[in-house]
Amino acid sequence: MIGRLALAQLRAYRTQSVWTLSLMTLLVAILTATVVMGATQARLEPLQARVSGWDKEFHATPLVGDLPGQPDLTMDEVVAEVQNNPGHDAVAVISGDMTPIPGPSASTPVLEAWRVISSVGEGATIPLASGRAATSHGEIVLAADAARELDAQIGGTVTLYRPDWVSAQGADSLIGHGFEVVGIAASTSLPGFDIYLPSAYISWEDAADPAGPLAYHWKGSDGSTYTSWTVDVAWNGHIAALAAVASPWSVFGTGDIALPGASIAWFGTAAVLLFAMIVMAFAVGRSQASQRAQWIATVRAMGARRSAIAVSSIAETLVLAGVAFAVGAAGGIGLAQAALTMGRLAAGEPFGPAWVSLHGALLAVAALAALVPALVIATVPAFWASRVAPTAALKPVNELTEAEVSRRVPALWAAAPLLVGAVLVALGTSTSVSILPVVVLGWICVAVGMVAVVVEGHRHLTRWAGRVLSRSSSPARMSAGDELTARPRQSMAPAVLATATVTAAAMWTLREVLSQASWRNLFDDHMVSYGSDFWRDVFTSVTRPTALATAIAGLIVVQVVASAIVWSHRVAARQDDVARAALGLSRRQLTATWWWVAWMPQLLGALVGLVLAALCGFTALAIADVTPHDAGGIAAGAGLVAAITLGACAAAAAGLALGAATSYATARLGRASLTGP
Repeated sequence: MIGRLALAQLRAYRTQSVWTLSLMTLLVAILTATVVMGATQARLEPLQARVSGWDKEFHATPLVGDLPGQPDLTMDEVVAEVQNNPGHDAVAVISGDMTPIPGPSASTPVLEAWRVISSVGEGATIPLASGRAATSHGEIVLAADAARELDAQIGGTVTLYRPDWVSAQGADSLIGHGFEVVGIAASTSLPGFDIYLPSAYISWEDAADPAGPLAYHWKGSDGSTYTSWTVDVAWNGHIAALAAVASPWSVFGTGDIALPGASIAWFGTAAVLLFAMIVMAFAVGRSQASQRAQWIATVRAMGARRSAIAVSSIAETLVLAGVAFAVGAAGGIGLAQAALTMGRLAAGEPFGPAWVSLHGALLAVAALAALVPALVIATVPAFWASRVAPTAALKPVNELTEAEVSRRVPALWAAAPLLVGAVLVALGTSTSVSILPVVVLGWICVAVGMVAVVVEGHRHLTRWAGRVLSRSSSPARMSAGDELTARPRQSMAPAVLATATVTAAAMWTLREVLSQASWRNLFDDHMVSYGSDFWRDVFTSVTRPTALATAIAGLIVVQVVASAIVWSHRVAARQDDVARAALGLSRRQLTATWWWVAWMPQLLGALVGLVLAALCGFTALAIADVTPHDAGGIAAGAGLVAAITLGACAAAAAGLALGAATSYATARLGRASLTGP
């Protein structure tokens, strides 16, 4: 019987089940892909670390050259210690920067400087893709992307440049070194993963030559010219001569999971989706509650026991979670493999394995990602349904989507945690030493109070917007206003999501502005210089690919969840649509009605988000200690508030444009579900 009840519930709420299952599957897939990409990155790190010798137990950067005083080791001693101690996997690496095309000066080359290395020893490794290693004077192995940039092939020649620090022109002079290309190595990067390999590999003979491309020369105070190299030595076990110059060191790339920078977009999307699904659970829960209460009352009248109904609800949840787990985990692995394959195709000569790596945490992450949202989404409508007696459910008097199940707290009390939190933060930071527990508790209270104020504010704003639309002469807007006024709780969920989206964009912009200002030390003594280079760096940081990918994915996720909420809202109000159609509203006017119902809350939410963004900007003035008592302070304050507002406006404009399109699509699709009594 329990199985039949669970299947009956799935059939009765199949539309909602499809929405829920799709979103849970997407969440599982995103988190699974993140874990798989992290495991793959962890597998790649020791491989790339070996190229530079960073995978050894010990590491040293000895002073090598003819500098004044006694150097740690000569170049010949470095080579001897590395080559004469077999079994230690020792390697010596000389590295330096060169530029492929000379610019106006060495300090401002046309192209970014390339990292060029040479290695010798038992642990020397080159990720060679074709050709051979550079073993003689004038030979070079280019990374595949570097070779493409120079249009170089094996057998051809290239010229790289380095600064001439001892000529009359100093750093503004460049010296060219010609090489014959004898090999092509793996590309310097792998899109989607954190891979940083050298652009070129030259012979040890060239690298160790005092007149070679990796030797540094400069004049001392006595007029003499000195030579040195940047040398890294790494080894396993004990080598006495090298141990004397060893430095503290942690072996690179030893973790089981090392999330690449690109995974921030995946995690951000998953966080947005989880938050949106929780909001959806409370909004959709009320829509489902009326139907579930009637369904439970019906099966109770047919003889089903409470325990059987409860177990069938649990079974329904487990079925949804199980399907989401299986499909989402498989999809996540496929998504990570697709990301790796696309990165390898873009790299040309890719580095590392062609297949993703799995991790033991994969099953746990996928299971939790499926089970936790399923429990939340199933619990909320069950809670609302349980508050109604079976006899009342069979002949409802109060619309359950707006039913009160507890005594309402006055609106002003919603701001109490906000005020308490502000007082705690002020007290915790008023002393010379910050009281961290008090400050943390204060910020938690502020966050809780802010959420309560936003939710309560949106409930009142939604009703106000409904009353404004109800006074319109347009039948569609009048109907939309009636719907917003009758069910403000259903409509405020998209508004909350829109507010969270705009506020998150403002907070992200604030973080980047303060990060750039802190890094440049602009706020010290109010000596602020907001030049074009500063704002260019802020814009570059805010709009970098990872941030944009997260923002775009977050906007899409918010709109998908908002569409699910509106769809559920329309299903709950189906009888109202039938009545509107009977009163003469055309299908086109019904579409316009639900477009307003879907889009108006998002507009209100975006406006509230802009207000919160402005508050964030003025709060940042206090955090950054910027006061408008001089021109620098005024520029700092105006720039700070303007940057945060622009970031929020960009998110609001993008969200509203996308929301208008998805609202229309949802209204059009929802029209097909309209059936008569």
